Amino acid sequence: AASRNAARVVLLESAGPLAGALRANATRLKASQVEVVAGDAIAWLRQHAGQAWDVIFLDPPFAQPALFDQALAAARAMLAPHGFIYLEAPRAWGAHELEPLGLNVFRHGRAGQVFFHLLNGAKPAADNPVP
Repeated sequence: AASRNAARVVLLESAGPLAGALRANATRLKASQVEVVAGDAIAWLRQHAGQAWDVIFLDPPFAQPALFDQALAAARAMLAPHGFIYLEAPRAWGAHELEPLGLNVFRHGRAGQVFFHLLNGAKPAADNPVP
């Protein structure tokens, strides 16, 4: 995102050494719009609820499936009206799981063992008339 002229990029990493490496890379690349936060990503997302982010990338640890619902709910609370959430997961997420979170599947696919999803905010039923 930073190399594509994003005004602000926040990288959330729970592992301190990895966060340090990300900071070093941002400094080396002179990417002043990049902020690296070491800590709990879901807590950070919740603290910033109500902000309007255009794109949010989520890649929770696959071995911790309980984090996916939490991360999606926290990201949804930060999503701009026309924004997108990009999610990588070990399985496909369906409309029946995402609708309660206020999300729609815009696009999805699979690359090897990784399922990717481009999600947007669910539109009220009146905005989506059935033909």
